[in-house]
Amino acid sequence: MTTVEERRSFLVRWGIIICFCLFVVFPLIILLITNLTQADMVIPEEEALQSDVDAETMQVIRDKYESDIGDYVMHEISRVDGYAIVLIIDVTTENYDDSSLVIVDENKENYSIVYNGQVYNDKFLRKANIPDRVVNEVRNKNTLIRKYLIAVSNASINPINEYPLISVLPYSSDSLNISYYYEGGSDTPVVEISAIDATDRKNALTVIRNLCECEPAEYNLRYVNFVNPFTGEDR
Repeated sequence: MTTVEERRSFLVRWGIIICFCLFVVFPLIILLITNLTQADMVIPEEEALQSDVDAETMQVIRDKYESDIGDYVMHEISRVDGYAIVLIIDVTTENYDDSSLVIVDENKENYSIVYNGQVYNDKFLRKANIPDRVVNEVRNKNTLIRKYLIAVSNASINPINEYPLISVLPYSSDSLNISYYYEGGSDTPVVEISAIDATDRKNALTVIRNLCECEPAEYNLRYVNFVNPFTGEDR
C-alpha cells in the first residue's frame, strides 16, 4: 500500500518534470521548429522588392540618404527596446544589390540613426555603442537578412540576369582592358574596350564570349580611342 509520503513524493517528481517540459523543453522545441522553418523559407521576389518600413522610420532614412527613396527597398528586420533594425538594399542599375543595415533609435521624440553600415557583426555594433540586446537581435536575424539579400539578388530586375558579362568585369591583360559603365540614366551597360591594336580589338570579342558564354552583339560596345572607318564613331 502506497503511503501518503510516497504519493506526495511521486506528485512532486511529476510536477518538476511537467514544469521542466513547460518552461524548458517545449520552448526549445518551438524555437527549433521556428528556426528550421525560417531557414527553409524562400522570400518571394514581389515581397523582397517591396519596402515594409513604417512612415516615420522611412522618413528618417530618406533624410539620411538624401536621394530618391525609390532607389532602395527597405525591410524591417526586427524591433527591440525601442530600436528598429532595417535592411536597405540598392536596386538602381548602377549599384544594384549593395546593402546596408540601419539601426534607428525611436526612444526619443526625434528618431535618429545610430548605426548605418555594410559591416554589422557584434564587434562593429558594440563599437558603435549599440545596446547588447539589439546586437544580439541582429545576430539572431542574420538568416532573415541573408534571405532578403538572396531574394533581391535573384530578382528578375537584377541587371546581371540580363547582362551576365558585367558580373565578370573589369577584365585586364597586358594588351586589353574591358570594363563597363552606365550613362544618361540608361539601363543598358556600355562595355568599354581598350586595346593596343586591331588584333587585340578583334580578340576582345573572343574574350567576351569566353568570359560569359554570351554574344558581344547583345551589348553596347565602345572602343576607346578608335574610330570606326565605316561609321565614323568610336564603336
